[in-house]
Amino acid sequence: MSCEKTLLVQASFDGELDAAAAADVEAHLATCTECRDWLKTLQGLRAEIRTGAAPRPVPPHLIGAIRSALDEADEQTPRQRSWTAWLRRAAATRKSLLVGACSGAVGTALSAALVIALALPGADQRLLEDVTAAHVRSLMANHLLDVTSSNHHMVKPWFDGRVDVAPPVAGLAGEGFVLAGGRADYIGGMRVPAVVYRKGRHVINLFSWPVRGGETYGLTEHKGFNVLSWRSRDLVFTAVSDLAPEDLKAFARLVQKRAGQTTE
Repeated sequence: MSCEKTLLVQASFDGELDAAAAADVEAHLATCTECRDWLKTLQGLRAEIRTGAAPRPVPPHLIGAIRSALDEADEQTPRQRSWTAWLRRAAATRKSLLVGACSGAVGTALSAALVIALALPGADQRLLEDVTAAHVRSLMANHLLDVTSSNHHMVKPWFDGRVDVAPPVAGLAGEGFVLAGGRADYIGGMRVPAVVYRKGRHVINLFSWPVRGGETYGLTEHKGFNVLSWRSRDLVFTAVSDLAPEDLKAFARLVQKRAGQTTE
């Protein structure tokens, strides 16, 4: 896609924009054929998903198993209650219950368990939604940078007193990742730093916050963006971009090397 506003069209379609930004997207759609076609594609995909996910009766034994898994989760630590850990336990329960079941019953069980997992997101899922939404907001006009500089000696001190942690700020222009500046953002009830880099036309937001427990680290794709998280000592780092996964991993390795981080 050649239009730079296609991501904003998707954000508006997902209900992630405020009223003013959504109105700007509507005005843009009146003049951009490419974005109108993209919106029609999104609407078609949503219709297909809703049609394919029509409700089916849930077997009573599966309801009981899900309730038992939720009861067990209530008794465990915050880390153990992360949505990924719960999903693994639920999957194990499904396997023991559905041995010998026909393919239709297996499909119903998997669909039901997935619905429960999506309806009850854990801390990981909420943070994933927050960082992706923050990245989309930053792509709008005048939302990307509060301090504009390619000099890390100017960007790093700007965060003092404005956010809850002091982020490492590395100059990586020699490796193709140009420091653009930074801003203060708000994620998961925390004031967090966003250190911003560019690689060509791609924007990378690097967020960091104190470890709170229950986080899952690694690479995932969410709403068209790649999200890469890691832990170094008592901080969580999350990089969000539309860069290819390998490029985003290369960026993370450089940040870790320059900052002298040990990752987990």
